[in-house]
Amino acid sequence: MTDNNHSIYELVRVLEDAWNGSNSQRFASVFAEDADFITVMGKHYNGRGPIDAGHRAIFDTIYKGSRNRYTIEGVRFVRPDVVVVFVRALLELADDKTISARPTMVLTKENGKWQVEVLQNTVVAAENASPLEMARAGA
Repeated sequence: MTDNNHSIYELVRVLEDAWNGSNSQRFASVFAEDADFITVMGKHYNGRGPIDAGHRAIFDTIYKGSRNRYTIEGVRFVRPDVVVVFVRALLELADDKTISARPTMVLTKENGKWQVEVLQNTVVAAENASPLEMARAGA
């Protein structure tokens, strides 16, 4: 594994560890100051501060006690300092329900360190769910 790939995997590990520790500041720390984050429900946060605040709110409420497991499915270098990272997330809720999602991230390398510029999170629908069923489920 190259140093670049190792650093990218470490960044994703920080996101996972921060989520599992309900640490919104650490979670937001790997984002660029003016990053964009689009949630699974389509809410758009712009900036590290709002990303921190949004995650603080969900860590204290709907995702309290949840555990997230991130697996990198692919890394695509657009340029040596720009990469797209495809992740699979498995969120285990406190009530034993699970949500599968596919966050896609655009990372840039600034001063030798990778940071998230854009993260778009998408819920993975049940394999045979119709668009109407997905809409009713809020996906």
